[in-house]
Amino acid sequence: MEKKDVYDEQEEGIDIREILLYYSRYWKWFIASVFVFMLLGVIVYLSWQRSYEVSTSVLIKEEGNKASANSAIGNLEDLGLLSTTNNIDNEIAVFSSPNLIRQTVDSLGLFTSYFQKGLFRQTEVYKQCPYTVELEGVSPHKLKGGIKIEISQTSKGSAFVSGTYQIEKKKYDFPEGEYKLPCAIKIPSDKGRIIIDLRSANEDYPLLPLGDDYIVQVVNTQAEVEAVAAQIAVESTSKTSSVLNISLHSGNASKSVDILSQLVKIYNSNNVKESNEIAYNTSRFVNDRLLDISSELKSIENKVVSFKKEQGITDVGAETKVFLEQNADIEKKRVEAETQLKLVQLIEDYINKTENRNKLIPNLGVSDEGLASVIGEYNTMLLSYDRIERSSSEDNPVRTRALASLKNMRQNIQSAILNVKKAMNINKKDLDSQASLLTSRKGSIPQQEYGLTEILRQQQVIQAIYIFLMQTREQSNITLAATSAKAK
Repeated sequence: MEKKDVYDEQEEGIDIREILLYYSRYWKWFIASVFVFMLLGVIVYLSWQRSYEVSTSVLIKEEGNKASANSAIGNLEDLGLLSTTNNIDNEIAVFSSPNLIRQTVDSLGLFTSYFQKGLFRQTEVYKQCPYTVELEGVSPHKLKGGIKIEISQTSKGSAFVSGTYQIEKKKYDFPEGEYKLPCAIKIPSDKGRIIIDLRSANEDYPLLPLGDDYIVQVVNTQAEVEAVAAQIAVESTSKTSSVLNISLHSGNASKSVDILSQLVKIYNSNNVKESNEIAYNTSRFVNDRLLDISSELKSIENKVVSFKKEQGITDVGAETKVFLEQNADIEKKRVEAETQLKLVQLIEDYINKTENRNKLIPNLGVSDEGLASVIGEYNTMLLSYDRIERSSSEDNPVRTRALASLKNMRQNIQSAILNVKKAMNINKKDLDSQASLLTSRKGSIPQQEYGLTEILRQQQVIQAIYIFLMQTREQSNITLAATSAKAK
């Protein structure tokens, strides 16, 4: 029997009921734990900073004279093997460039941020804050540190203000107290003041209650530019598309919408200004030359009057008429040759001036196609270099190569001008020789009338240049008025 008891084994199962009864004594702790974790979850949710993503799509308008005009290249583009749209990578760099973002920050005043103080978190309220804080006597570009101001209403038209001005690790306190609005408070340990006032009502941005507490932060422009740049993402929708998608993360959706809208607006404004630079430079050059030509034309006209008075000439005789008819064709060619030579000389004088070294070269309609083509290529290259210069550092290899190419191109233009002038002078000498042969046959033409003809020819040259410059100015003005936005 004892042996049987030693080796006898019973299989026992797990009693779930017994386990539950055992732990049921701690039911209060279970309920308390659930409550505590739910409370912690609510607190974390309420204190979590809200972030909104706003995006917009921008169509970059293609420029004219694309390679797709060629049928073979156009077929490659249709197959997706070649893209003739704008350099999208360049446009992405422009939209992300600090220069464009800085212009946006300055125009919208983004260096000042407004927050509504809550129990668990601060909510950015942008233009809905009933107070405004502005800098006086100091530019946000030169602000050494960051300003943090807390504003609480105490009575109608008054508020309790406190705050700090932090420069690196040092903090300086603003004199806190009750202020009647508007008020000016000196920035501690720095130049300038802050001006606190009530914000005017705006239908687009309904103001929040004055009774709430608000926090206003003012930072250096560069710091805000870096913050906005870190929140912006620019990418193309596809490799062959000219559509860009621009997205922005921030604590206020309305603020993001304003930033993206202003970014595209300034981009278009800069592009229109850049596109109009050639026309504007040409118009300014033409206006300067018109003053000189007008004076010269007036002098020639006075010379004609004086010559007629001295020689007693009242009308052109029959012999002069015959001579002028025979001489008309050659004289027309001489006028054209001298006009072209004078236009080339004007361009050469402009290039040789030191102050015009980095400016666009006006193309005044020179008949030599090679010279006109080189000037056009130079102007296009200079505009491209200006764009690279604004969005890159001085030691950037692309910028260095572009500058070297510009110098070589300008030297080529100067050499081309010398060659064109030589060719024009040879042509002019040939025309003068032909005119001399015709002059030798003038026979009985009075010397007085011949002298008048020479003066009239000079007058025709000046008049032709004057009319041409007037037409060029009108064309430049039309170009300035017709330039459209690049991004839509």
